Amino acid sequence: MVKKAILFCENNDGILELAQFLYKSGWEIYSNGETAEILKENNISYIIEHALDSKPRNIGESTALIQKILRTKISVSDQPFENPDDENNVFLVCVNFDPLTSGFEAIPKLGRGSPALTSYTSTMIRNCCTNFQNVLILTDPIDYNETLIELRTDDVQQSFRMYLAGKALNMVSAFDSANAFAILQNNPFAINQNINYLSMPYKKKMELHHGANSNQKAVIYQYGSDGGSLSGFKKIQGRELTHKIVADTSFAWDQVCSLYDNLKTLSAVKSENCDGYAYTTQFTPLTGTVYTVMVKYRLVVGAGLDTNVVNSFQKTLSYDLDCTIHATLACSAVIDGTAAREMVKYEFSAIVAPGFTEEAKSILAENRGIRLITANRPSSSNISVLILDGGCVLQNKYKQLFDKWIVPTKARPDQKLCDEMAFGMCIAKHAYSYANVCIKDNAVVGISSCQSSRFKSLGSVAFEAKQTFKLHPTEDGVIADVLVCDSSIELCEPVKELIDLGVKAIIQTGGLPNDQEFIDYCDAHNVAMIFTGVTHTNY
Repeated sequence: MVKKAILFCENNDGILELAQFLYKSGWEIYSNGETAEILKENNISYIIEHALDSKPRNIGESTALIQKILRTKISVSDQPFENPDDENNVFLVCVNFDPLTSGFEAIPKLGRGSPALTSYTSTMIRNCCTNFQNVLILTDPIDYNETLIELRTDDVQQSFRMYLAGKALNMVSAFDSANAFAILQNNPFAINQNINYLSMPYKKKMELHHGANSNQKAVIYQYGSDGGSLSGFKKIQGRELTHKIVADTSFAWDQVCSLYDNLKTLSAVKSENCDGYAYTTQFTPLTGTVYTVMVKYRLVVGAGLDTNVVNSFQKTLSYDLDCTIHATLACSAVIDGTAAREMVKYEFSAIVAPGFTEEAKSILAENRGIRLITANRPSSSNISVLILDGGCVLQNKYKQLFDKWIVPTKARPDQKLCDEMAFGMCIAKHAYSYANVCIKDNAVVGISSCQSSRFKSLGSVAFEAKQTFKLHPTEDGVIADVLVCDSSIELCEPVKELIDLGVKAIIQTGGLPNDQEFIDYCDAHNVAMIFTGVTHTNY
């Protein structure tokens, strides 16, 4: 009995070695497309399989090939059909395609043929998996070597056959998911994720050096091939990436993107005075500004906004210099030599930016612990996912910074205070539970999150602001300009202390029974209070 093999691949890595073995071992090879061209160029005989032609074909040819695959049996004695030696002997099928770029939306754009071809190919793979005990189904070049070993010894293990079938179904399910997403993402009937099954295909991007701890393994899976900030990250210098560095890099770059995204689209917010007078609060455009943020374990440990990279970086350091060790730094502008000379002094794990000059790369190479990562895509995710044991919780992201401002106090914030409150809220909205931020001259001087109560968080941010002031006293003696709270807060001793030390504006959610007491206290101390009515709580 002459064995037949189907070779039809989009990724032809390693296909030549596999084809040469099959040809020399007396297999009949059936192929088409680019794979057939490779066989032809290397003088490997093959038969054109018209069922795999990208042009319109007779449906009977497609059905006939699938029937041959389903009827193939390793033992002829088990073969109930006629002419088993001539027809039903397709013992190996090597087919692959990229499921995330072969959907109904992607194929016409890329000019890679019709969706019907890939849909048929996926159907053929499913049928191979149905008969996996007799047909080897290869969809990943990484498995070719083991396949050759087991074929040479004529001892293909059942566990290996099952493994290959599982990988094949994994690829096909990703294709189905990509198609479903392409159809549903803009469908009015699917608004608010009104679908029964969560189906989001992720593709393996790379293995990390280790996980959150050195004894753990970690792998990055990427959704889609050209979307999201992850696809725009590229390590250009430094050691291997770890779980912590990737997590902090993504979080830090999301901070940079969020600031500019919010304050570009939110140039103004509707506001209302204490006497009911309606007006509009304008924010200063961010054109010509540079934002730098320092992150550690997905927590902001410094941030600064200024007109150039060096000044922005120096403001970032003013909050907590000790946290620079193994922190990740993100910057909205290209890092030049001048900035690099300052950054190389610190033990950062990574620096992420739109780019680095050659001089900057040379300078930062002096510190071998710093990885340089370029980022060229904005954050675009509209959902957040909480993984549970046995499931997950999906929710949409509330990206809007403010819906409105209610100013219940007699004092109204000036332009500088308004801009600093918007800047601080961009930071607070990414922090965890009862986030409070103190801002002074567009730099973080105190931040508190992950607290179990509002009071503890306010006490913590007041303490942090006082510590920063001790290390970096200001010329005007003011500890902070604004207090930004991403929750409702009550009048308490930490707040009174911050007001006594110079805070002139407080922004919070509002809506507590004793708000009036707080408003009266602010009026007595000429402090502006803003109620937003919304929170951005994270867990």
